[in-house]
Amino acid sequence: MQHLRNHIILLQFLTIFVQRILGQGVVTIRFCAPEDVYDYCLQMSTALGSVQCVKARDKFECMYLISRDEADILNVEPEDLYLAGRLFNLDPFAMEVEDLYTYKYKSAVLIPKSSEISSLTDLRGKKSCHTSIGEAAGWNIPIGLLLANNIITPDCRGELFSAENFFSQSCAAGRWSKDPVVDELLKKRHPKLCELCKKPSTCTSTDEYAGVSGAVKCLVEGQADVAFTTVEGAINFFNNNRHHFRANYQFLCLDGRRMDVDINSCSWASKPTNSFVIRRPKAVSSRELYAAYLHQMLFRPARKPLWFTKFFVSGSNVTEIRPIASNQQSWDKYLGNYVASIEQPLPGCERRNVTFCVSSPAALSKCLDMQKVAYTRRIRPDIRCYNPGDSRLACIEAIKSGKADVVSLDAGELYTASRYHDLIPIAEERNTYSDVASYAVAVVKIPSDVSSLAMLENMTSCHSGYGTIEGWVAPVGALIEEGVLEKYECDRARQVGEFFLGSCVPGAADYENHLNATEVLQLCKQCVGDARGERVCSLRGDRYTGNEGAFRCLVEGRGDVAFVNHLTPLKYTDGRSLEFWTRDLRSDDFRLICRQGGQGFLKDFERCNLAKIPSNFIAMAGNASEDEYIDNLRVITDLVEELARKSENSFKIFGAYYGVSDLIFSDTTTSIVALAVNTDYRQALGEYHLILEDMDPEVCGSASRLVSNISLFSVIFVTLYLNALNLR
Repeated sequence: MQHLRNHIILLQFLTIFVQRILGQGVVTIRFCAPEDVYDYCLQMSTALGSVQCVKARDKFECMYLISRDEADILNVEPEDLYLAGRLFNLDPFAMEVEDLYTYKYKSAVLIPKSSEISSLTDLRGKKSCHTSIGEAAGWNIPIGLLLANNIITPDCRGELFSAENFFSQSCAAGRWSKDPVVDELLKKRHPKLCELCKKPSTCTSTDEYAGVSGAVKCLVEGQADVAFTTVEGAINFFNNNRHHFRANYQFLCLDGRRMDVDINSCSWASKPTNSFVIRRPKAVSSRELYAAYLHQMLFRPARKPLWFTKFFVSGSNVTEIRPIASNQQSWDKYLGNYVASIEQPLPGCERRNVTFCVSSPAALSKCLDMQKVAYTRRIRPDIRCYNPGDSRLACIEAIKSGKADVVSLDAGELYTASRYHDLIPIAEERNTYSDVASYAVAVVKIPSDVSSLAMLENMTSCHSGYGTIEGWVAPVGALIEEGVLEKYECDRARQVGEFFLGSCVPGAADYENHLNATEVLQLCKQCVGDARGERVCSLRGDRYTGNEGAFRCLVEGRGDVAFVNHLTPLKYTDGRSLEFWTRDLRSDDFRLICRQGGQGFLKDFERCNLAKIPSNFIAMAGNASEDEYIDNLRVITDLVEELARKSENSFKIFGAYYGVSDLIFSDTTTSIVALAVNTDYRQALGEYHLILEDMDPEVCGSASRLVSNISLFSVIFVTLYLNALNLR
């Protein structure tokens, strides 16, 4: 007690000291701020002074910057602290206090006083009720601890199988996955975990036995032998419903003891409040100084501005920021038994992984970072990363051969992978909850009198790349549909080369595309190569590669039209880009060519486009097992739920990664949803698969031979008919 009084006196002294030295501008504290909340940090800095904001991509990069002494502190959730401590050697030194508590809740195990359960081992074969699958208090903490203490015999397929084998029957009603397809698949695979629910066939969050109170009700109504809930939830249930029943129940402690239902009774683990982390080498005096400053920052604004809860602390119920005792300033000591809920150990198991295939070193780096963060968010099976080469085709082959499990493919790649390599689509990336990723457009500079695709004949063209959706498939498909190019003439490269006076189609010169010299010459005529004039017309070197390159090709006068996605001209005009070649570019200086005729402004892409480009798809091997299919889907959808919604600042799975676009997933993706079970590539692609078939040499060749045979048969039939007439 005396130690606590001394600590409070020291804190008060330091607070006064901090106020004085900060008032003199002696100390500046460098807060690391993920880019999405960076503006709130700047507002805080303006309001308080003595605060510098260091911008980072996300909290993962913040941890890296702090470890290199490029920033000082960061507010983190318990799961982020696990990563900060284990990977970056950061220590928690101050913690949030919420409504006078240093924890969010305490996980507890409730049993009847008359029960013969006297140890954790006695839980085997019992009937259990849980808050829900995936919730920390009633599932992650107790199941994690039972596995860590070797009470549950691990099933190497995962914690759901392990728990299902350990308990005789259970109710863990709720949303096991936010994706309805995955939720249904998991519940069909693990029916025993719903058998005790009021409505086992649905097992949803509206079930009477769902949630903290529902688990207690399940026990009290005699459906189960044990309830996994929270201390607070059990007390509230008895206070609000059946106060006199409270004496009939007890909490089971980890050591086998029992305690009455009381707020100070034993718990299995507490979920800690958020903490502030700092570099391990920082001196004790610096930590105390920063803790004192954080404490007085909490009370400086009379009215809480937006930055208070958007950046500084985790919520409006934070009543204090308190120093962490020096002997508790490490990630494992601060988290305590909560660690088991994160690690979910399966002792003795070689755990199944879901391996993401990526096609560049930058994508591999992002995947490895994502893997680490996903582990702390309990995304299981564990994620692994594999880079077989610099093309998606290499990934398609890797999945077909079993070296990887999933890959993100655009519509054209999915068509090839499914039709010729037996991959199947299992999920679809979404852009603001739409299945349209972008629009393929034809852009011209004004003044231009081109008002139809046919008018482009004998002009020069710029394409994002050979075989790309927006730069090749969509425009060539549109020219075929408009009757400008012959449908059953299968050499598309020759057709395009003859239609345009000259083009830049990066990739046309690459060996793997197998174009002849004449076609390469024509399709590469407008390309310029890299800064040294080398790698001309290479998809991996020409400065006119990609959407940006094709638009630059148009801007620099190498083409009369650019085939790109609709976002490109908007991104590089009106001062939105710092690239030197975009200076003075105005969106009003460009127009779109409309399929139905005429021109449109850049903002008119929804009505004035060549094609709607479907979002990317997640694909896997068609011969994978049902368990692998479900695991792959679960990992994909859990990634979105945990890292794009719940904890979006922990790690950004969507958007550019250190300046490199479209790594693993498309930059414009905001969500990923599971496709209906047994969806094939034709259903996934919709009408777009017809365009891709028109571009497919194999399909075109078959159709061309069929047309030739029909024509030949018609000639023979007519000849025979005329001969018959002459014989008469």
